[in-house]
Amino acid sequence: MTALLALSTLGFLISAYALYGYYRSMENKKYRSLCDISDLTSCSKTFRSDYGKHLGVPNGAWGMVFYLVFFMLVFQNQTQFLFLFSVVAMATSMWLGYNLLMKIKTICLDCILIYLINLSLLGITGYYFLTPSL
Repeated sequence: MTALLALSTLGFLISAYALYGYYRSMENKKYRSLCDISDLTSCSKTFRSDYGKHLGVPNGAWGMVFYLVFFMLVFQNQTQFLFLFSVVAMATSMWLGYNLLMKIKTICLDCILIYLINLSLLGITGYYFLTPSL
């Protein structure tokens, strides 16, 4: 379970940075995030896109809430909920990743790190969920 705590903490921190980057890039169109390497690799371009927020809330804020709830569920050993949350997070990551590459046509390093964290969470929670306790 230590890996789940570490991954959810890392996801929370990356989401917080994404939220910071979102607001900075909305305030100043010339703002360059740390991961803005070129036009092809740009987190700021992703933050400012139509896919940078959902229901009026920036994706970074959604991520912070998700990883905070996930972190708390780890302490309560809620394996079924952790697995369900991981499935939803991975499905969301796949949808956002598709939009990132096919519609926004850029690479967002923050986003890709989040996708990898969610994939790792799915693998670990799937193992715990599918492995019968002895």
